[in-house]
Amino acid sequence: MHRSQSSGRFRGTLIAKTFAFHLTWALSSCTNSGYPCGALALSTAAVERALTICQTGEPPKRKTARNSDESFSEERAPNVAKFFRLAEELKPAKWDEVCSAAEIHLLTIPKAGAGPELKKLLKEASGKNPVAAATEVVEDDPFVVSD
Repeated sequence: MHRSQSSGRFRGTLIAKTFAFHLTWALSSCTNSGYPCGALALSTAAVERALTICQTGEPPKRKTARNSDESFSEERAPNVAKFFRLAEELKPAKWDEVCSAAEIHLLTIPKAGAGPELKKLLKEASGKNPVAAATEVVEDDPFVVSD
């Protein structure tokens, strides 16, 4: 992809969708710990891992156990740490852009394994356009993903 076609750091579709899934847990937190750098780092590392596995265009030849040597393991820790440092360096305006890119996918992510915030969002959005509902700000929202 040419730089002019780039959506920006951490804003590609795969990362935005994966980050949206992680946000369903981060938004369910009882405490506000600042920007979800860890969720963004894990999301980015997961996408990188998936792309590495599929770089040949062929799916993995054999099925492996969910927690095997080929799983997402400590081997990925340096990449997660690298992405965490990059996320920590993001300015508030860039965080708004990253969160906005993820927001539009919140109501379209798989329900299996998603955090409790997804159930709340789906209930609130019942009968609405998913993109519009995902970006709607409610007066008493304790945490707004982006403005």
